[in-house]
Parts: sequence; structure tokens; C-alpha cells
Amino acid sequence: MLFVNKKYRSYFFMIISFIIFYAVIFYLGFRFEERFTLPLIPMLALVAGYGCSTLLDHVRKNYLVLGLIILILLFPISAEVKLDWLKYHDDNRIQARHWIEKNIAPNTKIAVYANLTRIASTPLAISEQENIDNASLRRVDRAERAFDKNPNKTPQFHALNLYSVSNKDFFNSLDVYLRENNYQYILMGTKSNKNLPDLYREAFRPFINRAERVMVFGENKNIENFTSGTLGNIIQLFTAKSVGLPVAIYKLR
Repeated sequence: MLFVNKKYRSYFFMIISFIIFYAVIFYLGFRFEERFTLPLIPMLALVAGYGCSTLLDHVRKNYLVLGLIILILLFPISAEVKLDWLKYHDDNRIQARHWIEKNIAPNTKIAVYANLTRIASTPLAISEQENIDNASLRRVDRAERAFDKNPNKTPQFHALNLYSVSNKDFFNSLDVYLRENNYQYILMGTKSNKNLPDLYREAFRPFINRAERVMVFGENKNIENFTSGTLGNIIQLFTAKSVGLPVAIYKLR
């Protein structure tokens, strides 16, 4: 910004004015979320690129200053590389879904209970979930039911995606329901979540006590709250092995 101000003052004031005006709109008139900063990134990237280019022109022959600049930039670059590595391996819930698609036969009966977690389901299973709690169906469920096969060729399972179900009577008799309907697997979060009632989570306990835990994702050195913009301290970032809500897959013995 300093180099832009020095050489292109009119552009500098235009950029600063836009950033301030944009920020005021979302902070005061709407609400702030990290995704709302995305429109600012191209403009800030251009300014940063110009600043770096100008700075390098000034210090190209001063190796001490150049080394110091590289040393200062090494830390944020390393953090960004680690962040990209974590996102490349994806959220624990998505890893669990991919594992299920590769290792469990299509149409197998699976109960899913983890926040904002679903796997591709058959029309029959979606109708079954509708009978449990009509309000629990999302648009993706209704769209998926309209196709005989998943248009993305994703393996489909007889899956109840229960994170949106709020039928208390259903959860009170959950263990009986799962046994009588021959459900074989459960995919669920390993920790309590503020968006899911603990009472409903505990309803899975009898099933889990009889089941074998076949796979777990995010059990150790995990950054759980990855989408809020808060990653915790920098040591946690560099030592993390996974991101997202920790989940486990259980198979009935």
C-alpha cells in the first residue's frame, strides 16, 4: 500500500475507500463472515504484487535485506503450505464418506449421525427417513430421490442421514429400530456437538456397545473448528494431522 500511495496516489485512495466502504457495509449493515472478504482478495493481491515487485527492485543488490525479507515471509508461507496440505486431505467427514464408498457395498444399511454429514442415499431410504421426520429432508434428499441412480455415479446406500431429524420418539426407540431393520453400520461424531442434542447422541450408545469400531477420522492432533476462521494457535496448525469434526464408523458384530 505504501508503494502504491507513493507512485499512484489516486489509485491508493480509491482502493482504501472501497475497502473501508465495503467493510462498513458488512459490519454495520449486514453481518461479517470470512467468505465475504473474497471480493477484496483480487484487489489486495494486485497491490501486494506491486509492492513486492517494487521492494525487490530496491533491495535486489542488498543481500542482507533480501535475506531478511525472505526470512520474514518464510513463516506465513509455511503456514499457508500446511493449511493447503490439510485442506487437500479434506474434512474428516468427507474422508469417512469416501472410505465408506470404497469399502462398503452399495445399498448397505447405514445410520449417519454427525453434524452436517450425509452420504448418498437410495430413494427407498429417503422415503423411510421422510416417514420418521418429514421436516428432516433437505433439497438434496428430494433431488436424489428423483433419480433411479445418483447422477454423479456416487455409490448409494440405504442411509438414514439423521443429523436433521428431531423426532424424539424415534430416538427413544432407536436401538430397537436399528436392530429390527437390520442396520449394519453407524457413522457418527465422536464428540458432543452444540448443534446435535446429547440426548439423541446417547440413543446410539447401545448399538455402539455391541459394535466394532472399524475406522476413525480426526482422533489425534485435529483442528475441529476449521470453518469459523479461527484455527487456534500456530503450534496447533503445524502439528495438526486433520481438520473437521472427528467421526468414527462402527459395524455391528
